[in-house]
Amino acid sequence: NQAASLILEGVFEAFPNLKVCMIEGGFAWVPSLGWRLDAHWAKMRDEVPQVKRPPSEYMRTNLWYATQPVEEPENPDDLRQVFEWIGWDRMVYSSDYPHWDFDDPHLAFRFQMTEQEKRMLFRDNALTYHLGDHEHDNGQYNLMRVVDYVLGAAFMTRGELAKQLDYLT
Repeated sequence: NQAASLILEGVFEAFPNLKVCMIEGGFAWVPSLGWRLDAHWAKMRDEVPQVKRPPSEYMRTNLWYATQPVEEPENPDDLRQVFEWIGWDRMVYSSDYPHWDFDDPHLAFRFQMTEQEKRMLFRDNALTYHLGDHEHDNGQYNLMRVVDYVLGAAFMTRGELAKQLDYLT
């Protein structure tokens, strides 16, 4: 797992401001990996002297997790619990559009979200990831900076993306 490698090799100790977003790998694995790494680190921390804090702390400070592909448990509230274990501030919506099996934002999450949780998932966390932990008062300007940074030479125009983001919020 890339997350475990980054943590256990001491990458986040060497580069404490490094931010990494784990994409297209799901996210339900995150809580159990954190618990397992913490348990092993507590017993064998001499084996990884470059890891100064419990591994789950690096998972909460340096890693973000894209939602695609969204897990589909029988009980939708189980997915909400996973979000809460990871932290709403670490989750970033990812649709996987234009693939035929993309995750429609209106259908992918079958549990209730507050307006704040929706803003975090669909907008604010991506802004924080790309621009830092700033206030997003001028959301349109900041959003376009993110679009320029992230999409680069992508096929979707700014106007098309803006329409899609209006649809999400």
